Amino acid sequence: MSDHTPPSAKFEQLGMLRKAIVQKQMGTLSFTSASGRHGVLHLSVGDIIGDQTCIEHLSALLSEPVTSCSWRESTIENTEHWMEATHAISQAISNIHWNTSALLALKLLFSKLPPVRIRMVPIHRYGYKDGISYLMLHHQSLKTDNFTLLDFLNDTSESKELERRIKVLVLGYCLGLITAIPQQHNEMTKNKNSQVGIAARILRRIRGM
Repeated sequence: MSDHTPPSAKFEQLGMLRKAIVQKQMGTLSFTSASGRHGVLHLSVGDIIGDQTCIEHLSALLSEPVTSCSWRESTIENTEHWMEATHAISQAISNIHWNTSALLALKLLFSKLPPVRIRMVPIHRYGYKDGISYLMLHHQSLKTDNFTLLDFLNDTSESKELERRIKVLVLGYCLGLITAIPQQHNEMTKNKNSQVGIAARILRRIRGM
């Protein structure tokens, strides 16, 4: 994959794929990658339609930004060839190696997300081999109030480790395992922390009397 990415290229396909899977939509996702590769991906009620070749289409879809991407709802004819999204995406991501510009673009994308929750699932059952990175992500999210993905990504400076972490984020995001914390919950947490802080200051003053 070339390191020269067109200015119009973005990773907007992640949001479209996530929506189709989580909402169990039926239709076709068409895309043109930054390198000019065209592809289509057929989905039916959250599953990926096709045989093993659909992994190649998924890898192409996820491996670089796209200059265009669209979703069209349509009825998919009955087929005996299909794969669960969990296994298909796990296999596709395992085969991907992003260049530096793509990694930085993905890091920026995930860094802009609001505080999130990480759903704990047995990733190894999806056929994804790097369950340790996902466990790290989930564990860190439990330890940090208002956890953001930037906290997870800024915890390493090595490119190989960054790619491992980006991979589990793409996997978790596309499968709906990473979800934004409702704004109301954020406000309640802020108020709670504020009240704790005020109580601590009052207690210190009383002790100092």
